Amino acid sequence: AAFGMLQNHRIFFLVFSTVGIALLLALLLVKGRELSAFGSVAVCLIIGGGIGNQIDRLVQGYVVDMIYVKIIDFAVFNLADSFVCVGVGIALICALTVDSHLLEEIEAKKKPKQAKTPLPEAPETAEEDETPKSEAGEEPHDRSE
Repeated sequence: AAFGMLQNHRIFFLVFSTVGIALLLALLLVKGRELSAFGSVAVCLIIGGGIGNQIDRLVQGYVVDMIYVKIIDFAVFNLADSFVCVGVGIALICALTVDSHLLEEIEAKKKPKQAKTPLPEAPETAEEDETPKSEAGEEPHDRSE
């Protein structure tokens, strides 16, 4: 499993990675044209690494790890693990920078659209001048003079 963790949980990883790969393939098919080139590469690396590890699990029952970096005494891993990690790293960078417009579009779709109708005029209040006006809008003349 991931760098030696959760070993002997073959069924869990077969199910989990199959679902993950299917979701990423669906993302690539549905939103692939909207992703940047880096975003597409990231998703493809993650899918490729997942499929590589799936093949090992199905054929041999476990994932073969063969790369050991003695200089830093890091966990033993394989090329598929590297693809997944590099893909996730690129995807995070893209989500924070390059493809951030996708997040903005999602947020814009969540907000209700404002109607562009003009606001109604405010009704006249009783505090205004209460002198009666004629139909022409002029004040009536006092004829008692």
